[in-house]
Amino acid sequence: MIKWLPIEDASMDGTPVFVFPPTHRNGVTVARYDSDKYSKKPRPYWNRSDTTSMRDNRDMPPTHYAHIPHELLQQPHDQKQPNRWHDEDTYLDRLESEIREECRNG
Repeated sequence: MIKWLPIEDASMDGTPVFVFPPTHRNGVTVARYDSDKYSKKPRPYWNRSDTTSMRDNRDMPPTHYAHIPHELLQQPHDQKQPNRWHDEDTYLDRLESEIREECRNG
């Protein structure tokens, strides 16, 4: 069972976590905190895998989070796509897909 905690207590180091509530999709939602430190006027936000725009990320922040099991974060790289984790948005989408698959397979 997933233990949900207040989002204010989540790590802000960019580590992916499950977040609630989902925005556009049902089911597992993954996000990572983005400090937005390279902007002229930083506005930190949670970069969610279930949004399609920065506006959605900012307008629909999560209220709760849960840790993703360590073994799911340490999946081996696919030999056909050695740089698949390079792009952060792709990383969140792929992590979400792998977690869904892991949940289906028990």
